[in-house]
Amino acid sequence: MDSLKAFLGKMREEFEGMDRNRKIVVGAGGGALLLVLMFFTMSGSEPQVEYLPLYTDIDMKEAGELSTRLREMNKDFQISGDGSVILVPVEDRLMLRNMLAGEGFPKTGFVGYEIFDEIPLGMTEFLQDVKLKQALEGELQKTIIQLEQVEEVRLHVVIPEPSLFTNEQRPATASIMLRLRQNMSLDAKQIQGIQRLVGSSVEGLDPNMITVVDAFGNVLSEEMDPLARATAKQLEMQRDVETYLEKRTQSIMDRVLGPDQAFIRVSIELDFDQREETIETYDPNQTVLRSEQRSEEQSAEAGTKENSVANYEVNTAVRRITGTVGSIKRITASLMINSIKPVVGLEPDAPSQFEDRTPEDIENVTKIVRGALGIDEARSDILETSSFPFATQDLKRAAEQKQEDEETQELIMSVALNVAKGIAIVVALLILRAIIGAIGRGVAREEEIAMEAQRELEEDDAAEELPETPHEIILGRIAQLISERPEDAAKLIRTMLIEEAQRSRQGGG
Repeated sequence: MDSLKAFLGKMREEFEGMDRNRKIVVGAGGGALLLVLMFFTMSGSEPQVEYLPLYTDIDMKEAGELSTRLREMNKDFQISGDGSVILVPVEDRLMLRNMLAGEGFPKTGFVGYEIFDEIPLGMTEFLQDVKLKQALEGELQKTIIQLEQVEEVRLHVVIPEPSLFTNEQRPATASIMLRLRQNMSLDAKQIQGIQRLVGSSVEGLDPNMITVVDAFGNVLSEEMDPLARATAKQLEMQRDVETYLEKRTQSIMDRVLGPDQAFIRVSIELDFDQREETIETYDPNQTVLRSEQRSEEQSAEAGTKENSVANYEVNTAVRRITGTVGSIKRITASLMINSIKPVVGLEPDAPSQFEDRTPEDIENVTKIVRGALGIDEARSDILETSSFPFATQDLKRAAEQKQEDEETQELIMSVALNVAKGIAIVVALLILRAIIGAIGRGVAREEEIAMEAQRELEEDDAAEELPETPHEIILGRIAQLISERPEDAAKLIRTMLIEEAQRSRQGGG
């Protein structure tokens, strides 16, 4: 109690020494802590139970059978949606699935290839195709629902009949509806992964022909039109390049000029045309002998005559060059520099001073930005530099305001930390009370079980007890005499031994 009083006194002194804003923040934090304590007190000590789907998309009849079976097993459960979803505590989910699988559940819902376990007689080819499609959809739904973000899934696959003519063959398509868990989402790569998963599982299904929507009807998959998809990709690549160049250049200027002294905006024009160029060059100085023919003629008048024909070919080089897609075609950038720069004084409490920025400084900054962006005049790149006074010039006041904001934030964090500590203490106390209550109930139950067992044993002993014989009655009285009057019992035994000895001597004499 003394330590608590000292702690409360110290807290009171610190509170009285605070300014008005801090008192408001601390008061708000204390009120929040009080509300949290009231909430925990009113809500009781029962912990929040997290429920997960045991089975989904089952019919009403099987939902009723499962509810009855879970009540017989004394298991907690909930029914959500339109009655086709059974929710159970997360710690019992796997155990219940294993137990109910041995009993043949689920009979409906996501039914996969087990639909062929029982094949009725006289099944037609059309019915076989329908069941095969149903089994394939069920298996894919079982796989997709394993994703942590997905709560429910519906899948429809359309496989057209094969056509004799290739140009008349219609492509296979599919549609997927996902119900995501609360405060969870899927990014573009995960959506593409689902599309590729389904496309790789269905023969002839292109992943681009799969449409994915959420429970609100929002399209999650990319545009199916190839031209629209290519345009979206190009715009995304252009934004990524512009953002990368702006961040890299801005970080350099912040290190050189200081924060909020210069800004850069970049516009990129990318070349997405794919070109293939063939270059053929000839070198007349280098000739190659292609073929040579020799012939001889003999006559009596002229003698022997030899003819030679040589064919030469000019050296030729052929190069085929394929242009890169997405190369930078042109850069247009706008650089804004504060024409008034702050002068840093040696004394920390000295008033803020400013002076005009010289043209040499502006030119040096322009050169730095030009090199960071990779400005190439051969590409007709443009860098426009502007210098004018910025709207916020009172840097000292901005720094003081920033420092006050940081202190206020630190105070809020401290209050939040104290509130969290208080909540943790309250939760720990509630949990401890629940544990002590459970232990007490367990001990009382054990004592009750022990008393019942003792009562049953006594009843069994009384039922099995037989009437005593005269010999047992005499032995019982002797044992009682020995325990109550040991000295008299010893005298009696000694007397009996003496009489027995005398009787033996008389008989022997």
